[in-house]
Amino acid sequence: MYRGWRNSLKEKIDEIRLKKFFQERAAHYPGDPDDLAVNGYKIFGSDSEKFDQEDLQEMFESLRSRLRLTGSENLLEIGCGSGLLSQALAGFCSQYIGIDISANMVALAQKKNIPQAQFYCMNGRKLKFPDDTFRRVLAYFVFINLPHWHYCEQILAEMLRVVKKDHGLMLIGNLPDAEAPLPITKPPSLDQDQPRINLFRHLSGLLAPDVSIKHFNKSLFLEWGRKQGLTTEIVQSAVGKYSLHRFDVIYSFP
Repeated sequence: MYRGWRNSLKEKIDEIRLKKFFQERAAHYPGDPDDLAVNGYKIFGSDSEKFDQEDLQEMFESLRSRLRLTGSENLLEIGCGSGLLSQALAGFCSQYIGIDISANMVALAQKKNIPQAQFYCMNGRKLKFPDDTFRRVLAYFVFINLPHWHYCEQILAEMLRVVKKDHGLMLIGNLPDAEAPLPITKPPSLDQDQPRINLFRHLSGLLAPDVSIKHFNKSLFLEWGRKQGLTTEIVQSAVGKYSLHRFDVIYSFP
């Protein structure tokens, strides 16, 4: 009983920390919100240097192909952020729904007024959709910012619950490869030029999560897919110069 209470408390703290991190970054982001997901050095660290338009177009085309979008599928994106991928995918779906843990991120996405797209503030571990709702479920640029594998498993379980079992497909993308890692760089603080000078700001900083880039073993996703009876495909990510260091996971039903 004690262990269950302790785990519940830890999960609640994880959720608070993640909300705090992304709410603040979205609120203070000084650049164009269209490129927040991939171009925010002050948001996510040096691993998020600028992608040129050719890199982005390659990533968009890769996602549309790997999601096997024909225009008739409804799609759920978990961790939609400010809506970068929404703009590239919504026009290729019958319906696009994006959710994010940060209300500020969702507000940025909603301002884009993307046709056929709806955005909601929601935790990916507790999706407010019925079972077997979506033909396609996507989480891209998401798992690299989660606190631990158990958190990832909870989101995977929810993705599996809401995806249609008849020709449904799940894609988890932009996963740093443990077998081909890049050097890890700690993201700079938004107020790095203003030292913390009081106890309140220091304690507030303790709630900020460690969002340094994590590395994943492919075996974690292969084993999870095997346990669920899924067909698992692992492919190299299409993210410009980082493609050799990242992979995508595609789950489908045999």
